[in-house]
Parts: sequence; C-alpha cells; structure tokens
Amino acid sequence: MEMLSLRTNMFNPKYNEIPIQVYTVGSEEQHSRTRAQGFSASQFIITFGGSGHFRLLEKEHLLPVTTGDLLYIPAGVPHEYVPSEKEIWRVGYVTCAHSSSSQVLKEWGYRDTPQIVHLHNIDRIALIIQAIWEKSGSCFDVWESSELLFSYLLELKKQSAVSNTTSTVSHRKPADDRELLVLSATKFLNDHMNHTVSIEDLAHQLGCSHKNLIRYFRRSYGMTPQAYLLHIRMTTSAELLVKQVQLSIASVASMVGMLPFYFTKKFKETHGCTPTEYRQKHFNQFG
Repeated sequence: MEMLSLRTNMFNPKYNEIPIQVYTVGSEEQHSRTRAQGFSASQFIITFGGSGHFRLLEKEHLLPVTTGDLLYIPAGVPHEYVPSEKEIWRVGYVTCAHSSSSQVLKEWGYRDTPQIVHLHNIDRIALIIQAIWEKSGSCFDVWESSELLFSYLLELKKQSAVSNTTSTVSHRKPADDRELLVLSATKFLNDHMNHTVSIEDLAHQLGCSHKNLIRYFRRSYGMTPQAYLLHIRMTTSAELLVKQVQLSIASVASMVGMLPFYFTKKFKETHGCTPTEYRQKHFNQFG
C-alpha cells in the first residue's frame, strides 16, 4: 500500500444524525507509541507489511500483530504498540467517531475489548482506505466518506466471518455548539500533539475564526489553544520521562511534536528543571 499522509475530519454538529463518521485516515510506518489515555476514536489498523506487538497498559502480555492482521482498538482504551526490531511495520488505518448513543460498532461485533483478526484480502482493504482518504481532509465529503466507512466496516466483517484467528484482547453532553467545537479541538490536539499543529488551520477546519477559537478556549479552559497544546505536551512528556526510561530526551521531544532544544527550554520553564534532572529526581524517588 502506498504511503498516505494523515488526513483528519473535524466533527460538524450539522451532521450529528450520521451515527458514525471518519475521524482520521492514512498509512504510515508504525513506530512505538504509548497512549496512556487511549485514543479519542475507535481505531481500525491493518498491517500491510512487517509486524509488531500490542498490549493493554494494565497487562504485561504482548500480542503479536503480523501482515494481514486487523487490530481493532476501542476509543479510550489505554494501550501501546511497538514494531518488531528487524523489520518495518507498515500500517493503514481508519479511525471513526460516533455519538454516545450510537450502537453501530457494538452491533457489528466491535465492543469495548480490542481484537486482532487475520484477513485474507488486504489488497481490497487498501483500495477502500485510499478511497476514504481521497474524500477526507481538505477534500472532506461527510456523506461519501461515511458511505465508504460503512463499506470498509462491511468488508472487515465479511473477511472476519471466514477467519478462524480472532483474538479478543457516561460522559456529560456538551451544552452547546461552542462547547462541542472546543471538545473537538481538544480531542484533535491530544491525538496529534506529536505533529506540527497550526491553530489557525485547526480553526479553519472547525469552521470558525482563529479569534473565536481563542475566545471559546479561554472561556472553557482559561487559556489559549496554543497554551493548552503546550500544557498537554509538557504533561505527556513528564509521564514519558518517568515511565519510559529507555527513551532518549530527543525521542520524548519528538513524541510530543517538539524539537529537542525548544522542548528542553519549555520543559524547564514549566517544571523548573531540565528533562534530564526531572527524570533523575523521579528515578531517585520511585526507581
């Protein structure tokens, strides 16, 4: 499968009647990733080459994921995955968001537990992922992408039905559209903090002005979107420094979307010490 850069579709309240919609789609070389809070949307990840391992954060057991496997991860489930040491792990993915009342995924057998299923025709899956990708991002068509999403889920279900290798591993509703818009923005920032993020582009995708997005954020969080992004980057990096001691400072910086020099500067401003000093301090306390 060819490499397809990440494309993201922001939720629009106008289409709330669609029970399930495409959130992100793309393909990439999968690197090690830990999501302590899970991902905000349900993930359907297909391995097109290489292999890796997946585990729930509260479990020690690693589950192998090989070429041809579907890895389904429900929204909000803390997890991590790592590639095999000797080969590149190439994946394609579609993530989907749905309203709290939607039962679509559960009715199709995708419940609150991760699954690994071996598929027999990933070339067919690759074509559907590319079609969804072409209707996403700056070319977003909510109706066509949703129709293709249902085709994707149906194809996965059909191939899963003939597979004998399946491993099974209430929030308050937003008060108004402005609160829903801020919620969509915070989900995006948390999910994509490891990428370069333009707040102006984010506002455009959400269908509001840069000025209004800042105003809505200040009303909800008492800070700007940029300040919120820095906050979650500093919080996440501090957790990685303590829990992932094998990672270099440069690796931690990359995982939160920052250059090492700028990361060290902002980390010291936030925590009062350098990342190295922070790691050493907590290692002495808890190591």
